[in-house]
Amino acid sequence: MRVIKNTHTRSKHYWINYGIAVFLFLVCAYQLHQKVVRKTFRDTLYLHILCFTFLMLFILLYKFRLFVEELFYINVDHNGDFLNVVKDTLYFNTSSTIIFIVTLSSFMVLLTTEDHYKAFQLLQSQPLATLLALAFSLLLLHTVDILGCRATNVNRVFSTGGLDPGTAMAGSYFYGYLKIVLPASGGIERAGILTALEKYEAINSVKIPIKKLFILIPSSSYIPTDLKEVSDKWMEASGLLDTITLDRAGVINRTYHNTVYRIRSDGPDMTSPSSKSVYLAVEGATPLKTFLEVQDQSHRYALLYREYNKEIVQNFCKALQNLLNDNPDCKDYVELVYYKDIVDNKRVNVAHILLETIAKIQKL
Repeated sequence: MRVIKNTHTRSKHYWINYGIAVFLFLVCAYQLHQKVVRKTFRDTLYLHILCFTFLMLFILLYKFRLFVEELFYINVDHNGDFLNVVKDTLYFNTSSTIIFIVTLSSFMVLLTTEDHYKAFQLLQSQPLATLLALAFSLLLLHTVDILGCRATNVNRVFSTGGLDPGTAMAGSYFYGYLKIVLPASGGIERAGILTALEKYEAINSVKIPIKKLFILIPSSSYIPTDLKEVSDKWMEASGLLDTITLDRAGVINRTYHNTVYRIRSDGPDMTSPSSKSVYLAVEGATPLKTFLEVQDQSHRYALLYREYNKEIVQNFCKALQNLLNDNPDCKDYVELVYYKDIVDNKRVNVAHILLETIAKIQKL
């Protein structure tokens, strides 16, 4: 009920804005009142055209400044796509586009008339009317969200001091799962991920080159039940690490366990003499799977989540890494693997991503 009430209140605010705008226009006309009604309307219209034009110039300057700023992050936030930066920063919605075209056309027409000098003189001779015209212009431009574009919307949505969905998911995931399975602390019977991996090596006579838990964070949030599905059969589940059992949040004997996967270095075909198997503990970040399932449902927030999926996933990754960095008993036993999982409309082979990650770690 609270959300519905807020939605109705927002609609009323827009009507209030339009009502105040009409009032400001009429008061401005009253300030410019002359004996001839036509001249009064003409001067009022000229003054508003000038105010709109000046404000639109400032808005274009702001948009250009936003465009330049986003160019610094073109590889991080826009995947190197220049057109994507243009679309995200220089966009105008339908109402804003109409106002922009009407304002520009009106100003050009004004410059062709003999009265354009008088129109500019009004700015100096009628300061109160000018302020009223500016107030009218600002209110109307704000109401149509003239500054609205994806870049500003992202800043508005995610500038809440760490209260965005990605950061919230990261906190829940870290304290509700990673903090339990990674360190050898907290009264847990299993002595952390490191000991579990060493025990798995000894029992199964295999070598795990990087003794960490690899967490996959795909940009699309898609994580299958079996990672074999997104590896073109380069990967297959090899076994489970020791299970942790503890009572938590009213659930008696709740279990936590991790999976070891085997990656075939040369793919499914193991006939090559150089072929070898690489073992590692790897899994997808489960909050992202739930987040994607939420997006697939028809509810009031699904469209918003789909629109900002990329930013939410990136914030999830950044917040989770910060939590790990702040916890020395965890940060050395986990590797976050954020990657763009769809390139040219094709899903990438996650086995390649993992092998490249292992190679980078081994070079350090």
